[in-house]
Amino acid sequence: EPRQKRAKIVSACSECRRKKTKCNGEQPCRNCLKSSAQCIYPTSHNDDRRNGPSKQALEAIEDRLKVIEDMLRTI
Repeated sequence: EPRQKRAKIVSACSECRRKKTKCNGEQPCRNCLKSSAQCIYPTSHNDDRRNGPSKQALEAIEDRLKVIEDMLRTI
C-alpha cells in the first residue's frame, strides 16, 4: 500500500514559526493546543516579500551608499 503524502502547509502559525516547530496547519494547530497558546496565522506574510522595501527605506540606503562612496573617494 503506497504511503499517503502529507499536505504541504503554506504558512505556519506565528507560535510554530517562533518556536521553529512543525505546524500541522489546523486551526488551532496541534502545538498551540498542547501549549494552550493563541494560534494565529499571518495573513500577509508573503505580500511583504513581494512588495520589497519602502520608498523611504530605499532612499535611506541610497543616502548611506553615497556617504560610503564619498568616503572611499577620499582614501
